[in-house]
Amino acid sequence: RAGLIVSLKDQADAVGEAIVTLERLVLRGQAAPTEESGGVTWHNVPTPSEVPPVQWGIWDGYLIVGVGKGEANAARMRLAGERAALPDWLVKVHDDMTIERRSTVGYLNVAEIVDVAAPLLGDKRDLLTKLGLDNVKSISSASGLDQTACVSRLQINIDGSPQGVFALLPSAPLSQSDLASVPGDALVAVAVRLDIAETLDKVNRLVAKFQPDAREEFEEALWKAETELGIDLRADLLNTLSDVWFAYVPKGDVLTCWLKATAVVKVKDSARLEKTIESLCQRAQMELNRGGRRGGAVIRKQRVAGQTIRFLSVAENEMPFAPAWCLTDDALIVGLMPEAVKAHLQRSAGEGEPTDSLDLDGLLSGPNRPSVVSYVDVQPLFRGLYPLIQIGARVVCGSLQREGFDIDISLLPSCESIAAHLTPAVSTWARTDTGFVSVRRQPLPGGGDLISSGPIAVALLLPAIQSARYAARETVDMNNLKQLGLAFHMYCDTHKRFPANIYSEDGKPLLSWRVHLLPYIEGSDLYKEFHLDEPWDSPHNKQLIPRMPVVMRSPTLPAAPGTTHYVAITGEHTVFPGNKKISFRDVTDGSSKTLLFVRASPTTAFVWSKPEDLKFDPKTPKHGLGGPGTRVLAAFCDGSVQRLGLDMADETFKALVTRDGGENVDRDQIRGRR
Repeated sequence: RAGLIVSLKDQADAVGEAIVTLERLVLRGQAAPTEESGGVTWHNVPTPSEVPPVQWGIWDGYLIVGVGKGEANAARMRLAGERAALPDWLVKVHDDMTIERRSTVGYLNVAEIVDVAAPLLGDKRDLLTKLGLDNVKSISSASGLDQTACVSRLQINIDGSPQGVFALLPSAPLSQSDLASVPGDALVAVAVRLDIAETLDKVNRLVAKFQPDAREEFEEALWKAETELGIDLRADLLNTLSDVWFAYVPKGDVLTCWLKATAVVKVKDSARLEKTIESLCQRAQMELNRGGRRGGAVIRKQRVAGQTIRFLSVAENEMPFAPAWCLTDDALIVGLMPEAVKAHLQRSAGEGEPTDSLDLDGLLSGPNRPSVVSYVDVQPLFRGLYPLIQIGARVVCGSLQREGFDIDISLLPSCESIAAHLTPAVSTWARTDTGFVSVRRQPLPGGGDLISSGPIAVALLLPAIQSARYAARETVDMNNLKQLGLAFHMYCDTHKRFPANIYSEDGKPLLSWRVHLLPYIEGSDLYKEFHLDEPWDSPHNKQLIPRMPVVMRSPTLPAAPGTTHYVAITGEHTVFPGNKKISFRDVTDGSSKTLLFVRASPTTAFVWSKPEDLKFDPKTPKHGLGGPGTRVLAAFCDGSVQRLGLDMADETFKALVTRDGGENVDRDQIRGRR
């Protein structure tokens, strides 16, 4: 059972008519059966027997779609107030998700899903317990706006303490002092409170629940590593580290400032960690020296602000970085370059340019203090990336212009007109009395309600996916037309004239010109089976209709078996003038400006062997053409295949259809105005 309700307001009638049109297109001209209930005409969408019934209808300005028997009408009753008031979960979401102007709300009843899934798992029921889903009640989310930012919230409600994978999530809160050494002018920063030794043990125990031998294998691997390195990884390394980790990128040129990226972890036992690092450095240096100094590497030292920076210096090898690290009394600092570590030490010692602490608007001092914080100063980031955005937009506009869509790059607003309104984006993750909560505040839309945005994202992506599918199928269409055009030319080379319909001695059309092309599209055997002196629907020839070659079938447009959308435009002055023999010398307008055949509209298809095509009418020259979009595919006498703009002038299209009109047609006219 599922449902979809969309408020259409004054567009309801138009949308309803459009859906009915789509129904008829999909159902090959038939309408879906309907029934009346609750004052609504419900359309019953034909589905396979194993699929639940699907209904849709329009009621009081709403589009209602229901999956499952009676679900659509049940949704109508809720809309009409004929059922109970708001469900408890929705009331709770509204109370908990305090966003000034909510735009989306989502709710996932995890407990109900677990109850439904448990019987399906059978003897693997304990899988849910191992994952920690047994005590997760629900996940709810919401997004919207306040006075200054786009806001989104995600809340995981847990009954009791987190178990399974949820026990791995950070839960201890950060304090303002934990981030005191992060510069206030950071471009990007992230901080997390996580005990790495404790988390590693939790991961090990969780994996052991799924694979009992994994813990023993892990301990064996750990022992081998400790033997090789000569240290106790837990006691000498992991247990010396504190649970506060942060990393940041200082402001600067967007394309190069990441070279100054710095990561910092607080330490509990600096003296023991110093011995461990010294031992590891000595062992690493021994390994590096085995290849000799030339072409090898060396660990160098530098004193800055009373501290020792170590960095890896590689000789002759093309390595763009010099990884550096420094251990102080309370922190281990790591950077891609010595300059990054040096700048951090100088700021901490007060030797560099002073900066304020990171502005987190009191998040680290209020209730539900977060365990994870991420910060992005969007304004300078946008200023640095906007030139690249303009270049990308210009490339896209150029591509669209080649397809006939004239989009002016000058329509893009100036950088400052956008940047002036951009504030930092801040995301947090916190442990609460009832589970976890994540809050994101940012100046530009994005992310949002993770639950309700899922179906919305799918709906938004469907046109893009359908567009990609259509583009791929249209490529096949163009290839089919090219193959037919090539077969046309091969026939001309052999017979010194254009293929035409096959006529009886008394001038009655019997078979289509398409039959003549069979020997040139790997259909010689099929060609030999045709009785060329009988009409297309004779008892014998009629049996050959279902064997239409694949190259004559359009993958883009639906059609009945044995029918094709690849048709000629017939008429006295066209390439197909009826029972009249012509050749390329009769195409005086030029082969590149004269149509050979086209892909007709979705509703225009002919039996492929029947001598029937589009008849050219100067009053309605584009009758029978069209399809998805505003273009039609056409093969020209020179063998090329092009997309024609259906909005081109009628006189221009007439000039393309005729072979000897003497008109002058340029490329822009062929493409159309859009």
